[in-house]
Amino acid sequence: GNYLFTEKTPMRDEIIEILEARPSLRDRSTVAERVIDKIKGFVETFIDGVD
Repeated sequence: GNYLFTEKTPMRDEIIEILEARPSLRDRSTVAERVIDKIKGFVETFIDGVD
């Protein structure tokens, strides 16, 4: 996705599709949310810089 440019949060299905190992159905929501949080944190660091 283009989260960096659009600030539109990636969809969970998009996140699951790019993972090398797909999590079980039960774990998908949790795993996707963690990855989305990591992406947001990375982008915020990229934009704001490291203090």
